[in-house]
Amino acid sequence: MPDTLVSGSNLTRTGNGSEPIPLYIGTLQPTSIHWWSSYGRFYVDFLRWVFEDINSRKDILPGYELRLVWKDTQGEAGLAARQMFELLSQGPPLLALCGVGLSDELVMVGNVAQHYNLPLLSYSAHTSNSLSRDGFQSVYITNYQGEAANKPFLAILEHFGWSRVSTIIFKDVMFETQMEQFHSLLSSRNMTLATSAVISDLGQAGDSIQRLKQFGARIIVGAFRSTQAPYIFCETANEYTQRLAAFSASSIHTQSRSAPYAYDAAWALALTLNRTQSKLSEGALNDTRLEDFDYSREDMFKLNLRSIEEIAFQGVSVSLSSLHDQ
Repeated sequence: MPDTLVSGSNLTRTGNGSEPIPLYIGTLQPTSIHWWSSYGRFYVDFLRWVFEDINSRKDILPGYELRLVWKDTQGEAGLAARQMFELLSQGPPLLALCGVGLSDELVMVGNVAQHYNLPLLSYSAHTSNSLSRDGFQSVYITNYQGEAANKPFLAILEHFGWSRVSTIIFKDVMFETQMEQFHSLLSSRNMTLATSAVISDLGQAGDSIQRLKQFGARIIVGAFRSTQAPYIFCETANEYTQRLAAFSASSIHTQSRSAPYAYDAAWALALTLNRTQSKLSEGALNDTRLEDFDYSREDMFKLNLRSIEEIAFQGVSVSLSSLHDQ
């Protein structure tokens, strides 16, 4: 699937037969080479379908049409940054970004987006850092966040009186940031982190388990993907002959599970722009319209962020009322 421009097509939304004004939305997905590429290709097609659905509505962005522009990141954060700059410099002006495939790409692109006054709605990638309004002013999340499991884990530890804990993480920025937060929670509750092991290669998982055993780990909290769990649990069983307690915040990523998050992100973006246009039509920024946006328009960026904070709707995945808290 080559880089391309895809869009909905509805030439009668304005009610007078004239062609609607295009509003370009960007997405950056690994659609080749990387193991995640099948998901990336799915999201490109899925967003196109959702935009067509939105474009068919006469009460959402009347007179406009959402169009999707995308680039292939091949699963590399550095290439994601390069592809983003190409979108910004060579393609039509974007009003927002809807989705970045992987968490390390989100860190890279999310840091840049705010400097171009672009809101970024993420439905498949997230990190603890990306929830910060300081470094990621324009990033909003609609998908499940592994950090949500940290406090329940802590409650279990406190319930059983376990105060000495070890962790095991698969090397991925999403899990690393989740466990950084968990380690901070342990410290705040005067619990001891005995050791933390990081797995970068499942073939070497046994070495990481041995490290845990050397430090006398009996209570282990893990963060890794569900597809990695069997390997890690088997290695743990091989190393430990005595009973131990292990908890896993596994990430299960399937198209059927993640599609609702993407659907809600697309609709949240459409409703945001619809609300912004309503404010503009009421004279919020003099005679400015959505199509007047360029990357220097900080005033329109701030208006979009206020609109994001104000929208509330019942999504497919969850009721959305304050996206940066989701």
